[in-house]
Amino acid sequence: TMKNTARWQLSSSALHGFMGTLQSAFGYAKDLDKSLNDIRIVTGASVDEMGKFAERANKAAKALSTTTTTYTDAALIFYQQGLSDQEVEKRTDVTIKMAHAAGEDATEVSSYMTAIWNNFDDGSKSLEYYADVMVKLGAATASSSDEIAGGLEKFAAVGETIGLSYEYAAA
Repeated sequence: TMKNTARWQLSSSALHGFMGTLQSAFGYAKDLDKSLNDIRIVTGASVDEMGKFAERANKAAKALSTTTTTYTDAALIFYQQGLSDQEVEKRTDVTIKMAHAAGEDATEVSSYMTAIWNNFDDGSKSLEYYADVMVKLGAATASSSDEIAGGLEKFAAVGETIGLSYEYAAA
């Protein structure tokens, strides 16, 4: 009886682990499909074009040590702005890197970095520069990038009007 109970316990544990893995994989595939479909709706891309984008997104996500769904969710906001594939790729890469460095959600980072880039980017600095300033300032002041960005979003239009630099406005 003890031997059968031990076998049943091991079999049951293995089966539950396998079922959990299947459910997790199904959920991930469902989330990725939704994310890609959202991008397809915004861009008007064909199924073949989205397939190619999914492959590029997967390669980029692997290179950035994140999931493809995280990458496509972060890219969605840039596609909603009507940016080109190259611009979306650049901004998404910077967003994912910043999210890792700051320990924040990539979708949230893409939202507030959009406001910063749209208000302060004049082409004289790299996109990564803006993210670097935020992360460094956050580390130096024990603030989160989200808190700094929240203040910047409210101040950006006025700061630009009166001629304040990004660095001064962030500080």
